[in-house]
Parts: sequence; C-alpha cells; structure tokens
Amino acid sequence: MSASAALQPLHWLRGVEPLPAEAGPLPQRADLVIVGGGYVGNSVAYWLAKRGLPAIVLERRGIATGATGRNAGFIAPGLGMAFAEAVQRYGREAAIERLQFTRRGRDLALGLIEELGIDCDLETQGGLTIASSPEEWASLRAGGEALQREGFPQRLLSREELREHVAAELPERFLGALYNPETALVNPAKLSSGVARAAQRLGARIFTGAEVFALTNLPDGRIAVETSRGEIAAGRVLLATNAWTPLIAGLLKGRIAPVRGQIFATEPAPRVFLRGMSTNWGYEYWSQRGDGAIVLGGARWAVADRDEGYYAEELRPEIQDALYAFLTGCFPVLAGVRVARRWSGIMGFSLDSYPFIGPLPGRERLLVAAGFTGHGGPYWAVAGQCLAELIATGHADPALRHYAVDRALPGS
Repeated sequence: MSASAALQPLHWLRGVEPLPAEAGPLPQRADLVIVGGGYVGNSVAYWLAKRGLPAIVLERRGIATGATGRNAGFIAPGLGMAFAEAVQRYGREAAIERLQFTRRGRDLALGLIEELGIDCDLETQGGLTIASSPEEWASLRAGGEALQREGFPQRLLSREELREHVAAELPERFLGALYNPETALVNPAKLSSGVARAAQRLGARIFTGAEVFALTNLPDGRIAVETSRGEIAAGRVLLATNAWTPLIAGLLKGRIAPVRGQIFATEPAPRVFLRGMSTNWGYEYWSQRGDGAIVLGGARWAVADRDEGYYAEELRPEIQDALYAFLTGCFPVLAGVRVARRWSGIMGFSLDSYPFIGPLPGRERLLVAAGFTGHGGPYWAVAGQCLAELIATGHADPALRHYAVDRALPGS
C-alpha cells in the first residue's frame, strides 16, 4: 500500500493542502535538524524561525500524518490524573506547576491560531470528564474540590447539571462530571500544518519522505543524521518523534512504550454533544464537531493486551465494535448512525504519564520531546517554545525540570 493510500482514512487530513516541501537534496550541514513534522517539531521550527534561526525539519511521511493527525483533536489542560492524586504524588507546588505548564500550552496554542490566522475548526466550549462508576465519581470529586480550593476554573457538575450539556437522555451509569472551561477542540492536522507553513515563511526548510535511520557522533562533535534521502551533519538534533523515539538509536528504550489508539468519525448526526467529553478513566473520549460528525476514540479495554506494544497503524475489529457499541448503547438516539472513517495512531506512553522534554544527559547536542501519553494537545506549543529558547539561548525554563529525560520513574 502506498503512503498516500494509507493516509486516506485520516479524518483530519480532508481538505488539508500538502505543504510545498523541499524537492532537492538534503543540505550537507545544518545547525539544527528537527526529526518529526508533527505538533512539537513544527512548533520548535516556528519559534526558532521567529528568532531568526531557521531549522531543517525531516518527516518520514507528510506533515501531521503521525500521532498529530490521528488524535481526537482535544487541547485539554490537565495532568493526566486527578489533581489530588498529583498533589499526593509530587507535592502541592509541583502539581500546580505541572498543571500551569499545560495551561500555558493551551493559551500559547490559541494565541498562535489567532496570530497566524489558522483555520483549524477551533471550538472553545470547554470539556467534560464524566464519571461512569462510583469509584470514578469519588476520584473526580476529590480532584475537582482540590482544584477549586486552589482557584482553578474547573467545576463539578451533578447528574442533573450534566443533563444541560447533552441533548439526549443520559445513561444511568453517568453519575456526574468535572467541567473544564479551558478545553478546546481543533482539527489538529490543520493546526499543525498552519504552524509549519508559518515556520516555512520565516525560513525553516521542511523535507518530507525523509525517514531517519540512525544518528552517529562525528569527530567534530556534530551528529550525522542518516536518512532515506541522504545524510546531514547537524550541530544539534531534536527528536520530536514521540513513540518512535526508542526505534532511533534505542533512545529512551524502556522509558517510552508504544500504545495504539483507535478512533472513528461518523457521518453527520443529529446534535447530541455540546462539549468534548471523556469517561471511564479516559478510556472513551469523544466530541461532535461543527459539521455534525462524532469523533470517538478509546475502548482499548476490549482486547486483552490493551493494544499496547504495537507500531503498526492497524485497526482491530474488537475495539472498533466496542466503540460503536458504547456510542449507540449509551445514546440510543444515535442507533443506526454510520461510521464514515476509521483509523488508528501510535501514542508514546511514559512510565509516569509525563513527557520527556529536553537534552539527553551527557549528549547535550541531542534533545528529545517524547512520551506525551496521549495528552500532547496542551503540551506541544509550550514545549516547542521552551525547547526553542533552550536551543537559542541556553536558558532552560524552570518548568522543564519536571520533564527531565533522566528523572526517576516508577519501578526504575
């Protein structure tokens, strides 16, 4: 199957014009090579080009065709766990700093959309985390109450209040929700492509069809980047490659694991959902977009291995069937709605649910941005800005200490 044929089912790529990527040979040398043309790679390229430091971006397929163009389109500030749990694990100040980092990321993303005039189907109605069991409701309440005590804008909703956000009868198992007014929805492929175009206008050079095979240290301190389009000697290399990072020179092996996410998009349906939503501890997540299409992902519980450990972007009927059963079983008004497109994407999960952002210890010329654990939406813009500042000035944002590559991990 050709690369273009493999990308046909991707919902977010519809109508996205391919970037005018570089057609000639790779340059022999570059100050910085960014591997990965997704959310983070394009963000770093943009922030650096804005400083007058254009980089070389290498992407093995097309821009935003990896996890960036295969997710559910959420930009939802948060910690990937209940705030109360994060406080218990990391301490109050560290939990707040981590949460504020994702809020910075959300604000930067929305600022870029406005500044660059990117048409990415932005919706800013907020999002809901819905409890579908007494245990989940207890966790949400504890987290929500802790957030409210700290002055964050999240608000707990009773089952009756939740009814106001869903234009259909609620399933009995939905007990209440935590409302986050800062959650936004986007077409991620349009958004990341828009940032990449802005980086190009400022001088960044983007090479697609350039798969990176190996990195080798050269005698002069540079790094030889071996690709399917030739070799380039780089002063620095940033691997914005998320789950694929361990496959390049074994970096972060044992610290990042691939997890496959399955998603579908329906044909336009009657309006039922007024916000982006998730439930069942994040195992199901969905939204209904402006055109009426419902985008739903998750249900990894439907297979024994939870779809973990795979790099092949393939579909599993058990998961796809479970997703459809969830949608139509919880909301019978949608019985008979047809699925228009199905796809999967590979996420990079870290052992503590937080990304790695920064240089490799002992190899300061090599930086990574990986392990976003299915939560890259609120991170990419701020991670890109921080990495660009580090590369340009040597100054590391204090928040990056939470995402250090060599931090201690559970079980390590």
